[in-house]
Amino acid sequence: KSNPLLYAIYRTNSEAIFILLRYSSIDPCSISRRTKKLTCLHGACELGIDEVLPSMIKQISIININKLSNNDHTPFDLFLCGV
Repeated sequence: KSNPLLYAIYRTNSEAIFILLRYSSIDPCSISRRTKKLTCLHGACELGIDEVLPSMIKQISIININKLSNNDHTPFDLFLCGV
C-alpha cells in the first residue's frame, strides 16, 4: 500500500504535500516500512522541504514528533545535521 504523502515528499512536490495535508487523513508520522521506518516528517526533513514543515508539525501530536528511524535519528536530526 503506497502512501501518497510520502510519494509527494520524495518528489518534492510542495503543492501536492499541502493539498494532502489539508484534505486527507494521512498522519505525517505514520511509519513507512519500505523506507527504513522513516515517517513522512523524516522524509521532508531529510530533503530539506522546509516550507511544508510547519503544516506537518501542526498535525502531529507531541508524542509522535520524535519518532526514531532505524538509525536512531529524529526528523529534526535529519533536518539540522543532514545525517
